[in-house]
Amino acid sequence: MKPVLAREGLGAAGRTAQKRLLWCLGLLALLLARPAEADVLCTLFSYCLYEGVAFTIRVVDQNGQPLAGVHALAEWLDRQHATPHMAEDAVSGPDGVLAFPAWGPLRGSPVGLIPGEDPVITLFKPGYVYVPAVRTMNPNAIANTPPPGTEERTRVRRYGDAGQTVTMVPFQGSAEDWVQVLNHAVSFASGIPTEDHLRLRVPYLNRLRRLLAEQDHLPPEYQKPGQFFWSIQREITFLEEGKR
Repeated sequence: MKPVLAREGLGAAGRTAQKRLLWCLGLLALLLARPAEADVLCTLFSYCLYEGVAFTIRVVDQNGQPLAGVHALAEWLDRQHATPHMAEDAVSGPDGVLAFPAWGPLRGSPVGLIPGEDPVITLFKPGYVYVPAVRTMNPNAIANTPPPGTEERTRVRRYGDAGQTVTMVPFQGSAEDWVQVLNHAVSFASGIPTEDHLRLRVPYLNRLRRLLAEQDHLPPEYQKPGQFFWSIQREITFLEEGKR
């Protein structure tokens, strides 16, 4: 009987080990799964990965001609704090095309990203303003139509309006009006720059330095402490040095 009990004991231990092995293999399969399947990791274990698909848009002027020299800032925003999870920038060439490369996978918040602001894109070109096809809270922001099925924790973020053509026209207005245009072009992410901005500092610095250059074309009053360009310089210093 003793040999039989020994064999039975080994069999029970073996079955337990086999179950553990199968569980580990199942978890490994989830980790290596296709993006659509990998959302299970986010749901069950709060291990959430996000990635962006490459896309382009095209900018034209009021006559439908390609517009070069347009700076675009794309921000994928975290749903919990409306801070940037990812940011990229691009400058249009003679063909007016803005090309954004793929990114990720990059671990992010289990709360997810904001559909429609994944990314949200703002445009800037001296002397021009964007003409939005759809009115948004920020008149300088290009609205994104998320593909069907996109939710907060969807891993792969696709730009629903990829390939679209948008229009910028010559600015007409006062100095105060132009400062308002500049203010809307700073960043779509809410609040003052954060640690997330530091992690993604290059696209934001590229935008802020372009805005700061506009101070040479505006009255000195906007450069006084507490005014627009003073604030822009503070943000640049924070992103360059990591301190205020």
